[in-house]
Amino acid sequence: MTTVVKNRIPEPLSIGEETLAWHMSLEGIVYRREVCLIPDRKWCWDFVIEPDLAIEVQGGTWSRGKNGHSSGSGIRRDAKKANAATVAGYRTLFFTTDMVKSGEARAIILSALERNGTRPRVDQR
Repeated sequence: MTTVVKNRIPEPLSIGEETLAWHMSLEGIVYRREVCLIPDRKWCWDFVIEPDLAIEVQGGTWSRGKNGHSSGSGIRRDAKKANAATVAGYRTLFFTTDMVKSGEARAIILSALERNGTRPRVDQR
């Protein structure tokens, strides 16, 4: 049997994700992107800050129709993803693009890191 590999067109970069990456970099926060935390699941988190913070930026929150995150099945899928990460020991944060743009997401992330005793540090790469 022959395996067919389909070439996928890359998704366009999300304004919310790119802005949050910029904000975290300005704060000296080291993060990884598109991290799949749960073995045998295709769920990937937009950002992970070690040791235990998983972050998702929900795009298209205000769009009409059957957006991936705002449809009934999308909300159910996101709930399962968040619950699996929590059971695995991760703290989860969800933000909308407007929360990122306003700086609210940055403030919450800094608060979560400080509360957990994790200080932002500059990546030495």
